[in-house]
Amino acid sequence: MDNLRPDIVRIVLPQNEGMKRCIMSRRAIGYVIAGKKHIYNGDECSVAKAGDLFYLDVGSHWIENFPPKDGNYEHLIFYYPEDSIKKIASTLNYQFGVTFPQVYPKAYMVDKYVVYPAWGEVKIFCDGVYKMLCDSSNSTNTTLDLLATLMIHLVAQKEDCSINNHIVSCLHKGVEDFTTIVQDNIFTDITLVELARKCEKSPSAFKRKFQYYYNDTPHHYILSQRLKHASTLLVTTSLSIADIGERCVFANPSHFIRCFRTEYGVTPADFRNRNKRNVAQTDFNVY
Repeated sequence: MDNLRPDIVRIVLPQNEGMKRCIMSRRAIGYVIAGKKHIYNGDECSVAKAGDLFYLDVGSHWIENFPPKDGNYEHLIFYYPEDSIKKIASTLNYQFGVTFPQVYPKAYMVDKYVVYPAWGEVKIFCDGVYKMLCDSSNSTNTTLDLLATLMIHLVAQKEDCSINNHIVSCLHKGVEDFTTIVQDNIFTDITLVELARKCEKSPSAFKRKFQYYYNDTPHHYILSQRLKHASTLLVTTSLSIADIGERCVFANPSHFIRCFRTEYGVTPADFRNRNKRNVAQTDFNVY
């Protein structure tokens, strides 16, 4: 697998393997062929059914795949390395006149994943790609590049498709740098002044820009992301409450418990007891 160019993979699972942590080093657009995919974010769950698209950003995701009663779980997934979307956008603009917004839409970097129902052209396209991959495992790089480009082209034509916002984010380096710095520091013990300095902004300018892109204050957004991650760890690991609080950058267990109760209305221990699930023993990486 060449991690420097787009790739397309067909995934087939005969049984539910439990919740797993999926670590993405490339952006991905997927299409569920059969079954359901659950994508967890704290106590929230988004469900991609057969015929739905899903988008996974770079980073860590907790997912679970459910086969239908009469068969295997199956999906297609289109992988896009860091610079490939920019190259594809340039090709689409030059060859087909496809244009992308010059102004990045605000408040769309909060979600690291998207689920969106596929429409007619995309379903026909994905079904065709699926059949091609079933018939041949020796697709050329040229063919894969063309199909990956066509997928971006189809998504770009659907202006209200929320996956478009993530495509556009790749084309605006300044926005990508800002949001990457924010995401990289959510679980570090950093002050707002230090975070603003990393983004080459004054604290007031940083707050304004943060509010524009995330539709939230830095303090509340970062706290909510830490608590969401903590809630995931509570139901997917056997780590102690104190260890989870420390991993999620809370000053001490009492501070963690107090913030968690304010956000979720229950203590971390109660939340764990109510939501504990069977989780696969091993994580897996998707490159």
